Amino acid sequence: MTNFYDFWQQKTKKMFLSDKFLGTIFCILADSLFCLSYFFVRVLTTYGDQIHGDWTMCFKEVITISFSIPIFLFLWMRGQCSLPSWKIIVLLLCAAFFCEFIGVRSHITAFGLIGIVLGNPVIRTFTILGTAIISMVFIRERLTLLKTITMFILISSIFVLAFSQLTVSENKVHVHFDSTFLMGFIFALITGIGYAIYSVLLRFILRKATTEQKNVTTSEPVSIFFVVSIVCGFGAICGAIFLLKDRGFYGFINVPASAWLFVGLAGILNVVCFYLKNLSFRYATATKVATFSILQIILGTILGIIFLGEMTNVFIWIGLSLSILGIALASQTS
Repeated sequence: MTNFYDFWQQKTKKMFLSDKFLGTIFCILADSLFCLSYFFVRVLTTYGDQIHGDWTMCFKEVITISFSIPIFLFLWMRGQCSLPSWKIIVLLLCAAFFCEFIGVRSHITAFGLIGIVLGNPVIRTFTILGTAIISMVFIRERLTLLKTITMFILISSIFVLAFSQLTVSENKVHVHFDSTFLMGFIFALITGIGYAIYSVLLRFILRKATTEQKNVTTSEPVSIFFVVSIVCGFGAICGAIFLLKDRGFYGFINVPASAWLFVGLAGILNVVCFYLKNLSFRYATATKVATFSILQIILGTILGIIFLGEMTNVFIWIGLSLSILGIALASQTS
């Protein structure tokens, strides 16, 4: 009995401390909170002309770095982390460009055009497929049979979700691909590509930084809070520049109090989300991290239907079912 107990304890401890388990847990926590953050962003798009998309981007990221920069400086002064090399910083700025300038700006626009129920599945699917393809080509992550099946299911889901705009009456199929839907779909595609390149770059950066500093005694090769500060700082600057360009200083005033509340909540959640998401890249492949963002589809759909009254149909539910199957398979990958 004692031997069995010791064996079970060692086996359990090994499982819960494995990279596979830690990667899965960090992905689940990050994407659950990211969904809530993006729900607040979606609410902000309902304000119409009262606020501007770049206002959302600017202040959400400003709130994020107001937390991340002091934490990084505190850890750095205590010697618990160090500044990365200039090469790593340049790569981080490149990653920030694809995440914030390409990804977040397009994300906000896509939500405003097609909503969270349809926008989330399309964005996440393009992100996962793009990440899988780019990571195979540039950082040589293996395409296993399980990943191939997962990608096939996700590709199927994107086609099903695209057909959510079909209706049938009098035995005729009517297509409602109006300009709003098409533009929303295009911005969702751009968002997915931006996030995919960011995911692969960040995975490469963390691996490269670990190799460069393997002989340096620090708790982290690159502080996650430094990464968050660079990425969100880039987004805050971009948002401010384009907001001033489009609306001038008027874009910073006459904003409803409730909008400040939602952007504040989104910004605070961003700190936790980015930390957990970037931490997950230490324990999981870029493809697995991207695939777990399917969780945002499930939770986003629930929030969109309950709180925003967004409509669904049979195609959307079939697409969501395929997405859920995809995450079940993704949880088994390394």
